[in-house]
Formats: sequence, C-alpha cells, structure tokens
Amino acid sequence: AERLTKRWNKWSRAPDVTGELSWNDAQRMIARAWFRDGEQFIQHVTLRYPFAAGETPYKIELLESDMVPYDLNIEDQGWRQGVRMNAWRKPSA
Repeated sequence: AERLTKRWNKWSRAPDVTGELSWNDAQRMIARAWFRDGEQFIQHVTLRYPFAAGETPYKIELLESDMVPYDLNIEDQGWRQGVRMNAWRKPSA
C-alpha cells in the first residue's frame, strides 16, 4: 500500500502527456470543458516512450471537443462526426 501511495503521489504531480498539469489541474480542466461543451475527450497513453524510465507508464492526453473531425462521416464503417458508433448508434471510439 505504501509503494502504491508513493507511486500515485508521484504520478498525480504530472499525469498528462505535457507534464504541465497536476491531477487536480487536469480534473478542473476536464470539468470546465465538460460543463462548457458537454463533453471532454481523454486519450489513454500507456507506452513508456517518451516518458522517463522508472515512471508509471500511463499518462492521459486531454483533447478538446474542437479537435474532433466533424467532417469524418464514413457511415458504412460506423463513423459519424468523428465518433465511431456500433449498430445501435452507441459511441464506441
């Protein structure tokens, strides 16, 4: 439990890929975007590179909803306004 707590404390100082936000700052940005736009996209990054050795190999990338390509409409593959949907039109990616 102590090792996990130490690792969490270290990770939460800079959980995003830019290394500029703390976990509290990231949560504030997520909430602000969610309240303003109704959505917030997060990409889960699990590769070690380019992160330093010894760090937890997990980071998040916060993506504004403006980054969604609204012109990506490939209906036969399930894409609509940049969001992939299943047969029931539930977002899956």
